[in-house]
Amino acid sequence: MKQYVATLIVLLCVAGCGQGLSVKGKVVFDDGTPLTRGEVRFHSGNKVFSGTIQKDGTFVMQGAAPQSGLEPGTYEVAIVGTIETTTGDDGYPRTKPLIAEKFGDPKKSGFICSIKGHESVQFKVTPP
Repeated sequence: MKQYVATLIVLLCVAGCGQGLSVKGKVVFDDGTPLTRGEVRFHSGNKVFSGTIQKDGTFVMQGAAPQSGLEPGTYEVAIVGTIETTTGDDGYPRTKPLIAEKFGDPKKSGFICSIKGHESVQFKVTPP
């Protein structure tokens, strides 16, 4: 019986240790005002991890599986999906980006993040 309990403890530890690293952060403008919507994406090779930006500018990264985190490594970062919808004088909806277009491309955003442990990061963006 002790042997089964020991095996179960080892299996639980291995399953728990495979969760990955948590990355939390915030996206703000130069004046400290938070970006209130969008998504942050960490790119590494063919892997992409994403986190939804909340109204206060904060986000938490998620892996491909629910509750999974990132692996240690270096990531190129993109911030996407940031548009505002308004109604024009003619009654039709209008959309406009909230941040400069370059932030949507991980190769052009200028953001690189090195993840070694559980991290807290901040990204500063500019309007279009």
